[in-house]
Amino acid sequence: MIEIRGHARGGQGMVTAFEILAKIFNKLGGFKVQAFPAFGVERTGAPIQAFLRVAQNEIFNRSNIYHPHLIIIFDESLLEQVPVFEGLKENGAVLVNTEKSPAAFAGRANQIYTVPATRISLELGLGSKSLPIINAAMIGAVMRIFQAELDMALPVLRQSVPIKPDANAESASRAFESVQGLEEGNEYLVQCLYARDAEMEVVPEEILAQSAGVHSDAFQAPFWNVPMSSNKTGNWRLMTPSYVSKTPPCNANCPAGTDVRAFVRLTAEKKFDEAFEVIARHNPFPGICGRVCPHFCEQNCNRNQLDEGLNVGAMERFLGDRLRQRPLKPSPIRYKERIAVIGSGPAGLTAA
Repeated sequence: MIEIRGHARGGQGMVTAFEILAKIFNKLGGFKVQAFPAFGVERTGAPIQAFLRVAQNEIFNRSNIYHPHLIIIFDESLLEQVPVFEGLKENGAVLVNTEKSPAAFAGRANQIYTVPATRISLELGLGSKSLPIINAAMIGAVMRIFQAELDMALPVLRQSVPIKPDANAESASRAFESVQGLEEGNEYLVQCLYARDAEMEVVPEEILAQSAGVHSDAFQAPFWNVPMSSNKTGNWRLMTPSYVSKTPPCNANCPAGTDVRAFVRLTAEKKFDEAFEVIARHNPFPGICGRVCPHFCEQNCNRNQLDEGLNVGAMERFLGDRLRQRPLKPSPIRYKERIAVIGSGPAGLTAA
């Protein structure tokens, strides 16, 4: 039996990848398989785990995998946040999604393979720049490690993905040919895959001591037979999370006071009339403003940290040009003060 553990972030497709791998192993060699994730209330982007067992005989072990033969890392940034190499068997291997070569991870494991799954997925339009879907590419890399026939696995992959089956198949094929650090395959993993009997696990002494009621100083964990003050779990048992809605930077930096987030959302939903109404509450000339405003909303867009800011000016121009024949409604006078702005350039319009 072989045991595989995966580390990824929520939304990258790892859980689906392990389910598809289970189907592939079952079809290729009639193996008994077991695939399941381990996560709770994590949001998209939070670290998660998934497990896969493949065996010739029935699998009776239902626990998580603590000593895997192969570790698959979907997100390189997890290396500095999560103990991903923990429990790896002495002759085990690690597959990392990265642009780096295996030499960059020397000393962390005996066998390390790398594959540029993110780049491959983005080139094929799988997912977005901020959250690429890399499961197909990682499946292709795993097939290469086990010296499997990729042509037999691709039909299973095509049937298992909800959209873009051809792009996913191409992603797996490219990744199959892009694995670094591997010549022909990993003989140790292949032998474990076809072994009739599972390897014996050795339980650490500290765990045995704990099960016997003898607490080891080296084994630190919360226990119910000690005061709660000793269980350093913070206040998560007592406090309910609260959420605060803060003003988006695009809204906060709009001199006209336009609800940028609202009209962008309505535009994306193709509710153009409603989007125009949102702008018209503060700005009766979106077509002009969309062309000459410095657009501080774009400069301060949250997405600048991920890929690039939204082109708010283009959307504003689109709405203004599309609905320029729309009759303007008189705006109520909300303030008694009156201000005259001289100049119709960007500065004057921004001030107005």
